[in-house]
Amino acid sequence: MRESELAGVVVLLMTAGFAALEAQEPAASCGVPGGAVVTGTVVDDSTNRPVAGSRVHLLVPLCNTTADEQGRFRFEEARPGDQRLDAGHPGYRRFAPVMVAVGSGDTVRVELRLRPGGPIQDCRALPACAPLLDAPAPDELDEDERLRLAAYAAAIAIAWSSVVRTDPAWACVEGATPAVIDELARRYSHVAVRDACEIDRAAGAIDEVRHRPTGERGFFIRIGPVEEREDGARRTTVMYMSGRLAGQEWWCDLARTSSGWRPGLCVQISEY
Repeated sequence: MRESELAGVVVLLMTAGFAALEAQEPAASCGVPGGAVVTGTVVDDSTNRPVAGSRVHLLVPLCNTTADEQGRFRFEEARPGDQRLDAGHPGYRRFAPVMVAVGSGDTVRVELRLRPGGPIQDCRALPACAPLLDAPAPDELDEDERLRLAAYAAAIAIAWSSVVRTDPAWACVEGATPAVIDELARRYSHVAVRDACEIDRAAGAIDEVRHRPTGERGFFIRIGPVEEREDGARRTTVMYMSGRLAGQEWWCDLARTSSGWRPGLCVQISEY
C-alpha cells in the first residue's frame, strides 16, 4: 500500500485484494471495461465530517456521481492513467483539482476536503480572478447596469474553475448593454456579445461553444429576472453554458455597496 498527500487530499493506492475488504460505496460506472476503481469520501476541512450530497467529477472521460450520506463515492471502470478528480457542494470552496495516477485493476482511495465558502470566494482568492468581482463600477453606469454588471461578473467567476482556468475562453454575454460589455471586457479581456459565438457541432457529443472571429473556446452567459429581498439585497439566477450539454445554473445574492453591487452567496440549482 502506498500513501501520499496531495493539496489537502489523502490518496491510498491499493490492490484489488485490499479493495475487496472495503465497504461498498454507491458506484458509478465510467464505461472503460477492465479499468480502475476510484473511491473515497468528501469531508469538511474544518470539522472532518462527511459532506453528504457532494458532486464528484472524474474527467477523461467525464464521469459524475453524488456522495452518499456518509460522504462516500465510488467510480468503477475508470480510464487507467492520470485522472483529474474534483468535488463541490453549495456553500463550500474547492481545493485545486487533484491528479491521481491509476493502473488497470488498481483501486485508488481519495479523501477530498472542502472548505466553507463557494465559487465566489474561490474567485476572490485568485489574483487573476478577484478584480472581476471587486473592481468599482464606472460612474457612467446607471443603477440597473451596475446590478447586472455584478451578476454577469458572478457568472464568469463561477465558470472560472471549469471553463476559464489557465486558458481564457470567451464569455459570450446575452442581454447586456454595450457599457456593461465594455466594463466586463476591461476586467476579463475575453468578452463578446452572444452573437459572436456559436455551438461547434463538430466537437462531439458535448458540442463546444466557439468564438467565431478567433475559433477559440467560449461559453454563453446570461442572467434571469432580478428579485428584491426584504434586507435590501437582490437575487437573480446566473447561467453559463460551455457546450450544448455542458453548463450550470446558480442563484446568487447581490449586496449594495458604495461602489456598486457585490455578489455574495451563490448556490447551484442545476447542472447539464
